[in-house]
Amino acid sequence: MKKLSTLLLTTVLVSSVGGFAITSYADEVVVPVSQQSPELQDIPRPSNGMNMKAVESKYGIPVSTSGPVGKPPITTWEYDLFTVYFEHNLVIHTVLKHNPQ
Repeated sequence: MKKLSTLLLTTVLVSSVGGFAITSYADEVVVPVSQQSPELQDIPRPSNGMNMKAVESKYGIPVSTSGPVGKPPITTWEYDLFTVYFEHNLVIHTVLKHNPQ
């Protein structure tokens, strides 16, 4: 019985000391969106509020399209460098595509 008590006490002490010894540290690197890929910021792309006809006239026929889906209807147009999101027929967002170097 004494051996069991000693073993249990030893296990508890080693576990508690070991728990304090394992500590990790990390730095969080925050890059504001406006500073991400600054070389891509000058790529011409549709602005919010443009209609589908104006986008097609200025940027050409998209590589692919999908939608409309949901309520309100959301349609996406894929171009080589960006994706355009429409609500009804107006641009609500344009997202540049990731281009790994």
